[in-house]
Amino acid sequence: MSLIKSWNQVEAHKSKTGEFPSTPGADHDLYLTWIKQCDARKAHALVLSQTDKSSQNRLNELLKIRALLFRGQLSQADAEIQNLQKLDSDPELQGEALLEQARLAAFQGDWSLAYSLSKTALGSRNLEALSRLSTLQVHALASFELGNLLEAVSALNIAEALTELFPFSISALYAKVLRARIAAREEGVQTGLNRLVQLWDAIRSSSRVPTADEVHTLIFGELDILKFERLNQNRTGSSTPLPIVLSKTCLASFHMTEAMGEQLYSALAALDSAVCADPKLREWFLTRLNQCRAEFKRIDRLIPEVLEQTTASSLSGLLLQSLEKLNSGGSTPLQKPSDVNYIIFLKARWAFRLKPWQAIDLESHPKIIRALQVLAEGPLSKAALFDRVWGNARYASRLHDPLIWYVLSRIKKLIGANFKTKNGIIESTDGVMIL
Repeated sequence: MSLIKSWNQVEAHKSKTGEFPSTPGADHDLYLTWIKQCDARKAHALVLSQTDKSSQNRLNELLKIRALLFRGQLSQADAEIQNLQKLDSDPELQGEALLEQARLAAFQGDWSLAYSLSKTALGSRNLEALSRLSTLQVHALASFELGNLLEAVSALNIAEALTELFPFSISALYAKVLRARIAAREEGVQTGLNRLVQLWDAIRSSSRVPTADEVHTLIFGELDILKFERLNQNRTGSSTPLPIVLSKTCLASFHMTEAMGEQLYSALAALDSAVCADPKLREWFLTRLNQCRAEFKRIDRLIPEVLEQTTASSLSGLLLQSLEKLNSGGSTPLQKPSDVNYIIFLKARWAFRLKPWQAIDLESHPKIIRALQVLAEGPLSKAALFDRVWGNARYASRLHDPLIWYVLSRIKKLIGANFKTKNGIIESTDGVMIL
């Protein structure tokens, strides 16, 4: 049995049971680094450090390709796919190669090619069930991006049958999030957001800790729906300010992808943040974006689409002028976004530490959730926190400070995030983002 076929069985077992492989070896280390730890930098390093090319010790070709795609090393992934196609004429391997080509085209934003390749791969009789699920998800995504929602839904309907076999597959989650994005467009934004809440609840009911990739997938889905809502507002002539939740979600996506080392999605989040985040940070994000444009052609194709989400033509003009300035070697302000160590997603009742990754379920801590909801609004006095969280008596420092310190100490013990008081004002000292 080939390395690829044997490892497909390992991945299928994880996708069915949620259990990660325990067989020692280079493949095992790479798989855990990529899938469980979601550390794209380390996974890339493991691929680069492989020196033993013997058949017994060489890394699995599919694992290498997927780790490189996760990192955003698209040119290197393309070279590995071509090597895979030359490796063997086995029809099953060729089907896997087509799937990876379709994935690569999707990463590049070439949706027509991703659509064509995934459709060809789906015509193969030799594609294993889990690979077919992944191919259906890519095909549905390509159809969605091309505006063919009917075909996207058709592919998702078939994919959902396969998710019954592989409930813990990341492709299953990708497909479900895409279903929520489509629902937002066809049934209303709130319907799409409600579907995402159901996915958060499903993760909780499975009694397992979500990976960083799963969490970012859900945050990315919410960001897409919020951007769609904003786009509709602009098209109808609405001049309302950018919602704070949209700005925060953009930044959360950026900080998560930075922590994971996902170069492409970090660049995409920088593009969103250039439009949606604090204007003081705009040129920092544009500088970051400009550094990625040569490597990721998808960025240039997305700029006009993202500019359409801006609130006014003047902002679009400002962004374009800033990019032109950067292209000509102009000076760049260096005000960068604050470091973020913790992201607390109150709607889902989860808290996340980015490095090292840790997910904390807040479901059974309603008082902590309420305190965090108030603290999310920014620094505030002890009296204001007490009134908003308890509100059953007039604040008195001697009586109520111990209660406040107890809740703040519980937050630190449970999540790790530290809140301190300075001149009577409570604020975070640990880079906490609360959504």
